[in-house]
Amino acid sequence: MLKFCDKCSSMLIRKNNYKCFSCDGDFTSKSDNPKKTAKIDLLSSFPFKKGEYYQGKIIREKCHTHPQWGISQNPYDDYWIAIKTKKSKSNIFDDKMVSEGLYSYVGQGLTGDQVMNSSNYGLKNAKLKGQKIHLFWQSAMGSDYKYLGEVEVEKIEEAEQPDQYNIPRSVFVFFLRVIE
Repeated sequence: MLKFCDKCSSMLIRKNNYKCFSCDGDFTSKSDNPKKTAKIDLLSSFPFKKGEYYQGKIIREKCHTHPQWGISQNPYDDYWIAIKTKKSKSNIFDDKMVSEGLYSYVGQGLTGDQVMNSSNYGLKNAKLKGQKIHLFWQSAMGSDYKYLGEVEVEKIEEAEQPDQYNIPRSVFVFFLRVIE
């Protein structure tokens, strides 16, 4: 049975007892679980090069992130990834390049007004928690994703965009600035 954090609504991970990656801090130390420390050591330097293209499946496997979510936290290391998929019938999010090095990225949630919890909350507070955000961008359906580099949230705005049933709703738009 899935359980969720009372503070931020993130999915809880069973680790002796249930813990939240967002709220309970680092609980994958070497003394905690030797099997997981190998993954931490392997990912101590980010496994992708800025400007290079990668398959979405490879990104998600190497980063140990959710297989479908656009915003996802790596559970072994302290970073987030944001993956922008080209807008289509199955992808309703209106993400855009605003200017060179600045991207608008719509928060997580397919129906109804988006709420500031789970991945949206994590992205919003990543800088405060010392967590990095890595951005991957797809420019054409079916193409590979370009790793744009590490980004930080410059600002967050609310906007109105249709949900998956084409019903207007309030969304969070994260303005992500590439860090040089």
